[in-house]
Amino acid sequence: MPLATENLKEILVSPGHLTPAEFEIAETMAASSGRDVEDELIREGIISDNELGKIIADTFGWQFVDLRAERIPAELFHSIPEVVARAQQVVIFDQAENRVKVALSDPTNYET
Repeated sequence: MPLATENLKEILVSPGHLTPAEFEIAETMAASSGRDVEDELIREGIISDNELGKIIADTFGWQFVDLRAERIPAELFHSIPEVVARAQQVVIFDQAENRVKVALSDPTNYET
């Protein structure tokens, strides 16, 4: 979920997760590469993808889950049609009784 650059800067620089110089490096690289600032922060090793995800999730009051650490049963993984899962970037990763846990790359996507 790419955030507006100014929002991302406020989330990362104001509380001291990154220095203004670190953010500026990623911003410059993003402008020249055509990639998102988030991608450049990770590519340049300024912040890990997990750390960035956790900071953004905490800022908005969302839970963060690292799907690489989850063992997703095949029946859950395939319960959403692949075309939908890819388009909406969503996966069901856990189920208990009458509830499921769903991971989304963009929790503001209400179409999901």
